[in-house]
Amino acid sequence: MQLGGGGLTVEADETFLNKRHARRGRRVQRRPKWIFAIVECGSGLSYLRIVRRCNAATLITIIFRHVRFGSNVMTDEWRSYRRLQRLNRHRAVNHGLHFVDPTDPAVHTQTIENKNGQLKDMIRRRHGVADQILPSLLKEFNWRERFGQRNMVFYNFWNQVTALYPCQR
Repeated sequence: MQLGGGGLTVEADETFLNKRHARRGRRVQRRPKWIFAIVECGSGLSYLRIVRRCNAATLITIIFRHVRFGSNVMTDEWRSYRRLQRLNRHRAVNHGLHFVDPTDPAVHTQTIENKNGQLKDMIRRRHGVADQILPSLLKEFNWRERFGQRNMVFYNFWNQVTALYPCQR
């Protein structure tokens, strides 16, 4: 899946799924997971993936693979994104100082932060998910984003089934 292209803007960010927040809630015996997400501004389409490490080699490879050439890329100033500074279409926001660039209000990562929040809300509504289920949950999240309008879920599901498994006579 490729996002952006033709001067469109994409935002990239990582999020951390851990056991609990601010030392509240019960302890859960599971390994924390990093989720890397890319979202296309305007259309809202996204790509989410579990990553083992949030280092530059991993994140930059994913960005180059899933973001079309000619896209404007916005990130926060996480150290792993510094190699993107060489691109003339990369903008970064320092979250330690502000969440929207005061010199250019169009530079922000609010769209991707919202998408990460929606994912975490989906996990909370299910009262957490097992590590084995998380990859399929990300696929379901992306599918619902594209095809899951409330009044069209059933139609879109069967439309996808017939596209994948055509009837043979």
